[in-house]
Formats: sequence, C-alpha cells, structure tokens
Amino acid sequence: MNKTVIKGFTMLKTAEGMRVSYVYSIIDQDGNVIKENVNESFVVMDDELKTNIDSIVLFIETRMSRQR
Repeated sequence: MNKTVIKGFTMLKTAEGMRVSYVYSIIDQDGNVIKENVNESFVVMDDELKTNIDSIVLFIETRMSRQR
C-alpha cells in the first residue's frame, strides 16, 4: 500500500477567500518515491476549517506580539 506524506502547507488570503496550498509525496511499500512534490490547493468553504485556521492565525499573532 502506498503512503502519502505531506511535506508542507500554507494558508493564503486571496480574492476568492482563504486558500490552503499543500505539497505532498507518494511513497510505495518498498520506500520508493512514486510521486514527489505534488502541489494542490483549495479555497476553504468548510466553517469548521475556517475556525481552525483563525485559531492558528490568532496563535501566531499572539506569539509575535510577545516577541516585540
């Protein structure tokens, strides 16, 4: 069975709304990389996900304000 590994993701404010972009690789059961650095993105439509993103942004903003 293949394994999908998320290598990174980002959240961006765009004209369409909050966009999540992510990069992943697919690895087979023997450890061979089948696909590498596959990029995908979507506009956030789910309210629960929007709330979770807002929580992450608030966490980062709070962290930044303490470091000043």
